[in-house]
Amino acid sequence: MYGPERKRGNEYVAAFDAARRGLPDGGKALRAAILTPAFPPIARATALVALGQHYTPSSIDALQAGVTDPDAIVRAAAARTLASLDAPDRVRLGRSLLTDPVRLVRAWAASALAGTSPGLLTPEEAASLARAADEYVALEMAVAERPEAHLNLSTFYLRQGKTREAEAALQTALRLDPRSVPARVNLADFYRAEGREADGERLLAEAVRLDPSAAEAMHALGLLYVRQGRRDESPHPARAAPTRCCPGPRVTATCMPSPCTMPAAPARPSPCSHRSMRPGPPMPTRWPHSPCSSGTAATCVRPRPGPRSWWRCGRTIQKRGNS
Repeated sequence: MYGPERKRGNEYVAAFDAARRGLPDGGKALRAAILTPAFPPIARATALVALGQHYTPSSIDALQAGVTDPDAIVRAAAARTLASLDAPDRVRLGRSLLTDPVRLVRAWAASALAGTSPGLLTPEEAASLARAADEYVALEMAVAERPEAHLNLSTFYLRQGKTREAEAALQTALRLDPRSVPARVNLADFYRAEGREADGERLLAEAVRLDPSAAEAMHALGLLYVRQGRRDESPHPARAAPTRCCPGPRVTATCMPSPCTMPAAPARPSPCSHRSMRPGPPMPTRWPHSPCSSGTAATCVRPRPGPRSWWRCGRTIQKRGNS
């Protein structure tokens, strides 16, 4: 229907825009979109994934709605966002998803609940988590030729406390894509935690050499210089990084089909966020149809979808449209 009586019904796009631009009411707008049943499942799933970066305790009702949603794509998105919650709330909301009839939902739930203290789970729930964790690894390994899969696995292993497996996964990601900034930054942060600053500096310096516009690598290198008291060497990367960061949230690396927003999951890759190896919100990158891991044990850098292909492509299209 057209004219003044037309009902758009897509007001959720304003919520996405507010969240991606980091506006003060972004989280509130996402919560409202999630709690509006009239919006399509893909819109509510996208809002749930974005909520991970804007979560506050007042948004927990939106997550509860997502966990019990009849549409699997929404439940999978809610499972991924659970990583933003404190452990008790994460387990309380996520335990039912470990036995969800849809494998993608179970895999996302395993990713979010990885490393959960045994005292928070019953023996039956612990067994369900172990089975779902195996499914998550199998989904990532189904696309093992993609470096994003190993980035996701590194975060998953870190949450489980498997540091050696996490390091091996990051090295595999780097071997598959030597120019991967997320793999280099995450591996450098892993080395930092292990006291191997020299190895981390080598990785970061090489990342900056390969891609002088890699703000995440420059930022990490600047922090390394500051930690070592080499402040005279840090100004360049420290000052350049903020000006080179693209606006909006970053994405995580995922290679499985699952529901997310800016990229992440099993059959297709999705976006991830860039963070460092510290326990925190989910790290992972994906679309609303893939079970990507969100980084707690390691809030790691999430690769952008492709080598910045979307951003460059968008700029090209814009230029052509204006010519």
